[in-house]
Amino acid sequence: MVVVYIEVHQGEIKKSALEAVSFGAQIAKQKGSKSVAIITESYAASAQLGNYGIDEVIYVKPSDVLDEQNTAT
Repeated sequence: MVVVYIEVHQGEIKKSALEAVSFGAQIAKQKGSKSVAIITESYAASAQLGNYGIDEVIYVKPSDVLDEQNTAT
């Protein structure tokens, strides 16, 4: 499995992230594996990821992401 983190700026996926998605999807296909994208900022923006070869999108709400104050030391 190839996992790619998607960077979003002002509700739009950055071009560099789309390039990484495409590359990750190609690697996964060559390996006979699945490509997965993780996105936190914009669920609506994630709809276009299938066009770049991603098999699955995992949306994580920003409020669900742990910050330094919530992690154990």
